[in-house]
Amino acid sequence: MSTTLQYTSHPKDIQAFKRYWLNHRFHYRIIVKIILGLAALALVALIILVMIVAYRSPSGLIILWNTSKPIVLGFTPAYITLIIVLMMVKILSWTIHKKDGVKNISLIIDDEGLSISNGKIESIIKWSSIENIEEGSQHYFLLVGYASGHVIPHRAFETTAQRKSFMDAMITHCRNLNPKVVIRLAS
Repeated sequence: MSTTLQYTSHPKDIQAFKRYWLNHRFHYRIIVKIILGLAALALVALIILVMIVAYRSPSGLIILWNTSKPIVLGFTPAYITLIIVLMMVKILSWTIHKKDGVKNISLIIDDEGLSISNGKIESIIKWSSIENIEEGSQHYFLLVGYASGHVIPHRAFETTAQRKSFMDAMITHCRNLNPKVVIRLAS
């Protein structure tokens, strides 16, 4: 007997929403990273606009307050350019290299399935729901159902031996409990 989850905002469906969130959180992370990247680009554009105003000003950046005389800050264009470059490098490195709590990841394999937790979100993947396991150069990808999947990055493991033993245990459990699974390992 199969059950289909109806997605509504009724309080009885909080558990359904949690299951939906756990299965689709990877997509939300991508959306959040895109929003953070766009915010960083908007900040860079604002800083470049300030730099253009400073270049056009004869004595630096002019800030007008509610006074009779403007306040002039004596920034040179080279100093402003250096500040902008340093801020761009910091912002871009922060958005690109954010780890998403990978160091605190907990992976538990048992007869029920694979439990993945990073302290904030816990996801349980049943062996029967896994259709495909692929090993990439930087991660393992578990395809669960249609267009839904989980990514386990290699950096979640401290050593290569630890990563290999996890993969062997996961493949053994998955093959024993779900013979239809397709496994593609990197050679």
